[in-house]
Amino acid sequence: MFEGGSLVIDGVAQDFRSEDGDDCTEVVWDPANGVFTVTYTHGTPQGPVWFRFWAIPSTFKTISNDRGSDPGEVYEFDGIIEAREPRPGKDLITPRIRMTCRLEYRI
Repeated sequence: MFEGGSLVIDGVAQDFRSEDGDDCTEVVWDPANGVFTVTYTHGTPQGPVWFRFWAIPSTFKTISNDRGSDPGEVYEFDGIIEAREPRPGKDLITPRIRMTCRLEYRI
């Protein structure tokens, strides 16, 4: 379940609220092949709020693969996000933004 977040560009934020029944979130998670994608869409009166995020498989590194351990499963990778543009006067879609990521997962 997507728990919410925000994308801030030039000090202007686009908030992505926690998932509920009106939202559409899809995740593809295949750490053996370095695949991690998240898509999110939420309808608002001003139009949809959305983002697409994906890991770059060639950058995917397993730090720990034991979900039951104290650190849990830990992966580091580069990812790309594109989203509804939060800044006024810009295009509707942000440019693709590349970032360094760390994913931690434990049970």
